[in-house]
Amino acid sequence: MGRAGTEHPQLKALADLLRNAHEATDLKRLADAVVAHVRDGIPPSRRSPTQLKNLLERLLSAFDDVYAESIPYSDHHAAVVVPVRPGYSPSPLQTLAESIRAAAAILDRVPQTRWDGSALRSAIDALAVAARNLASRRCSMHAMQVVRDLEQPGAPPALVYLPNGALLWENYSLRDFMARRGVDRHALLNVAGSFAGPFCQHARTPAKGAPRKAGRVPHPPVYLAGEILRAPGNSEAAVVIKVSEAQRATELSKRELQVARTLCGVTGYRDVADSLGISLDSVRTHLRRTYRKLGISNRHDLKDRLIRDGLLQP
Repeated sequence: MGRAGTEHPQLKALADLLRNAHEATDLKRLADAVVAHVRDGIPPSRRSPTQLKNLLERLLSAFDDVYAESIPYSDHHAAVVVPVRPGYSPSPLQTLAESIRAAAAILDRVPQTRWDGSALRSAIDALAVAARNLASRRCSMHAMQVVRDLEQPGAPPALVYLPNGALLWENYSLRDFMARRGVDRHALLNVAGSFAGPFCQHARTPAKGAPRKAGRVPHPPVYLAGEILRAPGNSEAAVVIKVSEAQRATELSKRELQVARTLCGVTGYRDVADSLGISLDSVRTHLRRTYRKLGISNRHDLKDRLIRDGLLQP
């Protein structure tokens, strides 16, 4: 008695399809798995390259829509909850199901196929799950890389949001900042979530234009700066909201901040003077005032403070 895969090619083809779908590392490979199932079931002489190409494009679009809405929402302090638009039809899942049924119909119409479209129709839910799992896996991998970078020494206090608005992470620097400054965590998460909303909405789509980048928040008194970090060549994104103490008017003047930032990137005071076109005595005067205002005494502490307060890139 032969193997089951030999006696039942349709069952083996279904098993291969599901395995390839769940092993796919991107949407193209996921759509390719479905197209390959259709192509391999049709005799070579009856295959239409144009038809298969159009099917691939349709499946890519459908999988992409499911992918885009598939990041799980799970946080009370979310930046944004994307509403379901009333009257919008069909849904991404319905569109995907229609695309897979269209692929199955190709197998049903072509004579002398190795298998019909019934196996493909039975796999609709499993393929949708594969797209959802891929979305969660890819977005989580990118977001966790962002988190790892923000846990490096010298990283500014920051929060990381997923594109759907779920708060993923608050780094050690932020927890230390809240403890030292007496900032209420619940209040900070609420204002940061509202501030992150436009960034999260922008991160979900390739729309042109950028949301606001920074702003002061009165309660608690902090300064927030937002940034969207996308994976190279992919649609996965994470939103980073950096937090710093709101700068008081009595703190650094524009020139003092300019001198301080310049010092952090050069070797010595003479380099600062040459770079800014001011005297060496002026550099010393500005830095003496800066050290006094910030309560620090050396260049190392100055750099750490500027980074922590979001005034200098690490």
